[in-house]
Amino acid sequence: MCLQDKFNKFHAESPHIYESFKQVTFDVLTKALPRGVQFISPDMVGHIMRYQSWSKPDGEDYKVNNNWISYYARLFKKEHTEHGHYFKTRKTDSEKAEAESPAYLS
Repeated sequence: MCLQDKFNKFHAESPHIYESFKQVTFDVLTKALPRGVQFISPDMVGHIMRYQSWSKPDGEDYKVNNNWISYYARLFKKEHTEHGHYFKTRKTDSEKAEAESPAYLS
């Protein structure tokens, strides 16, 4: 199972994680945009999510693999195209391999 498939499985089993990712992203953008910030870090969003989860008295710690954060950023960019440019993401290994493979092998 490739990393994308593993993420898809995790995401299907834990949709509340992405909801938190979106909420934190919009909160950060609300505070950052008036200050002229042009980019935000998906990793920062993940760390804020973790902080918020353990700082609440009734909160459950998020157990989010760092590998998933970039996939959440890509999902956010796809769903919220008007805000997606605030995240910079690199190509995944599978995207690089796909781009390098000859078309006749696809």
